[in-house]
Amino acid sequence: MKMYAGNSVMDFTFGDLTFGNTNTRCQVFASKDGAPDLSTPYTGVSDCSVAGAKVTLTMGVDASSLPTFHVQLTSIAAWPVTATNTINANLA
Repeated sequence: MKMYAGNSVMDFTFGDLTFGNTNTRCQVFASKDGAPDLSTPYTGVSDCSVAGAKVTLTMGVDASSLPTFHVQLTSIAAWPVTATNTINANLA
């Protein structure tokens, strides 16, 4: 799938979770050997926002395929593990 800067948007919905903290921050890191490279921010995402149960990423560069990167959320409220707390993704 081709990705387009400013137009390709990924939404991840975390079940019935509401992050519950207006200070929740989203960080995007490059991947190195299949793991997050915490010393290298991934510049291919131009925007990462958190609202309610949804994390939305907007691509910042054109790409011929979906790149590998890692998203880290900080300052979130506790997320109890239940059968309804699943992650669903949508790519537009």
